Amino acid sequence: MNSSCRTIAVVAALLLASCATRPQPFRTGVAPGELIHKDSGFSFPGRIGSFARVSGHQYDSWGKDISIGYNGDIPSVVTVYVYAANGRDVESTLTAQSAAVLTSYPDARITGRRTVQVTPADISAESVSFAFSTLFFGKEQQLHSQLVLARYGDNFIKYRITYPAAIADLAGEDSSRFLQRFAWP
Repeated sequence: MNSSCRTIAVVAALLLASCATRPQPFRTGVAPGELIHKDSGFSFPGRIGSFARVSGHQYDSWGKDISIGYNGDIPSVVTVYVYAANGRDVESTLTAQSAAVLTSYPDARITGRRTVQVTPADISAESVSFAFSTLFFGKEQQLHSQLVLARYGDNFIKYRITYPAAIADLAGEDSSRFLQRFAWP
């Protein structure tokens, strides 16, 4: 084996070893299909109301910064993020997250801001609503998107809710039920 092939083999082995040792952020829960985030204790059921869990993502190598996506039976998406607050407050984080939405979608505009209640325990969270158009469920359309942010201990819990503006009444009601049903530890 020549030197460059040996180097490639060593790099490949190291990459595989690092993937194998990367901690998995979830464990299986008691309920069928339930995932529990090990770091925060948040439970992600397979279904919440009309929403089915479809994806998960780990953003850091320790498994503390994660998201879980849910698709509604009607065209709507809710993504729940759990990540470390690292000493930041809700207001400055909400401002930074809102700026990221406005930067990501050139025609985005803020359409409202309010305090909402989340979880069956009616915990207060801050919400910013946006309007913009982009490709969604296979077609370019005008969307309503909501960013909801709250703090839980040393973590932020962020929800991104997006659905077509054309069905805002129905989808808004459905996603509000999701916010009410998603229980915290």
